[in-house]
Amino acid sequence: MHPLSSWQAVIGLEIHAQINSRTKLFSSALCSYDAPPNTMVAPLDYAAPGSMPFSFKAGYQITQYYHPIAVNGNIEFYVYDYQLHPMPLLKNCRIARLQIEQDTGKTLTDEEGGRVLIDLNRCGVGLMEIVTEHDIQSGLEASCLVKELQALLIAIGTCHGRMERGELRVDANVSVKKQHETELRTRTEVKNLNSLRFIRKAIDFEIARHIECYESGNFMTNETRSFDFKSGETVPMRDKEDVPKLRSYYAYCVDDCGLDPHGCAEILLNDLPRALKRKRQDLKRWYSEKSLPYPLG
Repeated sequence: MHPLSSWQAVIGLEIHAQINSRTKLFSSALCSYDAPPNTMVAPLDYAAPGSMPFSFKAGYQITQYYHPIAVNGNIEFYVYDYQLHPMPLLKNCRIARLQIEQDTGKTLTDEEGGRVLIDLNRCGVGLMEIVTEHDIQSGLEASCLVKELQALLIAIGTCHGRMERGELRVDANVSVKKQHETELRTRTEVKNLNSLRFIRKAIDFEIARHIECYESGNFMTNETRSFDFKSGETVPMRDKEDVPKLRSYYAYCVDDCGLDPHGCAEILLNDLPRALKRKRQDLKRWYSEKSLPYPLG
C-alpha cells in the first residue's frame, strides 16, 4: 500500500540474466566484457550483409515464447529496511516463465562529440529472461526480490550477476489501482535498471507519478521510460501506442532441441549446490540461543 493513500501499486518484473557461457547463444564468438568494442562479433551477430549501426541489426530477436524452459514457479525473499522493516518480512512472488533469448548490443553516448556509438560485443549473448507475476507492491520489495534472485543465480553458477557490467538487468512494469478495483490501470515500463538502488528509486518514483496523475484527473500514457540517476526521475523513451505491435514467428533456422524432463531433473538434483534457504536455516539454527552455551548479546 502506498503511504498515506488508498492507492495500491501493482508491479511485475522482467529480469534479464546473462548466461554464464564461454560463447554466444547462436555463434562461436566469445563472450568477453573487457574486449575492445566490436571485436567479439560473428557475422550472425551483426546480421551481415549490411553496415548500418544498430544495437540489434537483425531487426528481430530469437527467443523462446511459446515453449519457455519453465513456467509457474515462485521465489521466496525477505523484505528488509532498517527504517521501514526492522524485522525481515518473508514474501513470495510467483514467476510466470523462464525463457532463453539473445542479448542486444550496447549504445555508448559520446557527450563531447554528440554521437551515439554502438558496441556489438554483447549482441547475441545468451540471456535468461525471468518474468514475474504482478505480486510486488513497492520499490523496496522489487529490489529485495532481485537481490535474492541475484544471490541464487550466483550460487548455482548460471550467471555472474554483476549488475555494474550489465550481466543482470531489470525492466519494471508499474501501475497503480484503488483497493477495491480488480482491473489493472495503464502501466508504464521502466527499462534497463542495473542496480538495486536504481530499481527501488525508479519504481517508487513511478508509483508517485502515477498516483499524482490520477489524482489530478489526468490520464496515464502507456509508454516506455528510462531512469535518470542524476535527477532521480524517470524520463520518456517511446510511446508504446505508437510502436508497431511485436509478433512472434517460428525460427526455422534453429533446430528443435528435445530434452528429457526426467533426465534433466535427475542431473539438477545431483549437481545443484545446497539451496540458499537451507543454508540460512542451518545458520539460524547454529547461531540460535538454544545452540549456544551462553545467551546471545
